[in-house]
Amino acid sequence: MSLLSCSNPASSPKAWVVSTIAGSSTSGTTDGQGTAARFNGPYDVATDSSGRVYVADASNNRIRKLTPNAEKTSYTVSTIAGDGTRAFRDGAGNQAQFKLLTGVATDSSGNVYVADFADHRIRKLIKSGSGDSATYRVDTIAGDGTRAFRDGAGNQAQFKDPYGVTTDSSGNVYVADRNNHRIRKLTPNAEKTSYTVSTIAGDGTAGHRDGPGIEPDPDPDPDTDTGARFNQPHGMATDSSGNLYVASYVNHRIRKLKPNEEKTSYTVSTIAGSAQGFANGAVTSAQFSNPYDVAVDSSGSVYVADFTNNRIRKIVYR
Repeated sequence: MSLLSCSNPASSPKAWVVSTIAGSSTSGTTDGQGTAARFNGPYDVATDSSGRVYVADASNNRIRKLTPNAEKTSYTVSTIAGDGTRAFRDGAGNQAQFKLLTGVATDSSGNVYVADFADHRIRKLIKSGSGDSATYRVDTIAGDGTRAFRDGAGNQAQFKDPYGVTTDSSGNVYVADRNNHRIRKLTPNAEKTSYTVSTIAGDGTAGHRDGPGIEPDPDPDPDTDTGARFNQPHGMATDSSGNLYVASYVNHRIRKLKPNEEKTSYTVSTIAGSAQGFANGAVTSAQFSNPYDVAVDSSGSVYVADFTNNRIRKIVYR
């Protein structure tokens, strides 16, 4: 008897099923029920512990929220921040303004973090209330709007086209600072009202090199250094152990940043990818073409949006 016709569901094979939960092929800004809603160039998504989905709706300059029904079979789309104007303004969610949103992440308190790519800032949507009645206030937690590089206090730090963001269980925020070719960390104060920005990997030179995140003994000749290098890092993810995963877009590789016990320094390694192309198999010979974003599950498997190959890839540690 075929497994597919077996009357016992427990013995039937499982398979992935793809469905559309919101939006259609028509672009727009409409909120509302599922496929009646409209988006314009959604770039990134994140979820919270209640199954809500948050979308960086890039060309609409808005953050959208998909709220599921009890069975998670349908979703209602609402705008929680951004008035649609391509500009910069903090404040109440419906009055805030953004300039091309490329990355979105959440924390355990329901706050939302976004990479405001063309404004060179990291913004935080601070949640008030709960459930469907929650409201958000937008604050800039890092970046002064100048397209440059500087670590330090959040409001004095500088980024150059920040792309991906992710968070960890301690409230730290990590940023793939694309055209600075660096991975940055935003460390909050005790009240999580202000942040200090530091570079944890990358020396600012575009390239590919594994090793310590930050060169331990910088040499006047940068070619003799051993510190890690990136070339336009894009999407990021964290796992439960505090490891970071980065889609290194121009290098066509997936990188891992492993912290020391105190999480004060990181070691960078390549976990998959060797050259531009397409190949499955052993991680040392696998090939990607402009990997765009990554996610990691509770088992440690890593999922990759392989942009130019038009595929979703999975990396399993064995």
